[in-house]
Amino acid sequence: MTKAEIISKLKSEYPTLTKGEDDQVITLSAEEYDSVISSWADAELEKQAKELAEAEALATAQAQRQALLDKLGITEDEAKLLLGGN
Repeated sequence: MTKAEIISKLKSEYPTLTKGEDDQVITLSAEEYDSVISSWADAELEKQAKELAEAEALATAQAQRQALLDKLGITEDEAKLLLGGN
């Protein structure tokens, strides 16, 4: 999802934003609103990038593990037995 798509989704979910100031609820100005929505979109993009990096790291580790098992000519269950696992 692109930042523009995230912003569009957030704006549809949150057409206005408010803040508390001096015991009053104030609707954010257009500039403040856009700034908050943009920062939320940036946070979502960072979250997506982190999740993607974690998934890629996991896939790489699994591929490396499988390559080693293939090189040794054993299955994962056999490797667990050799290491004393269940």
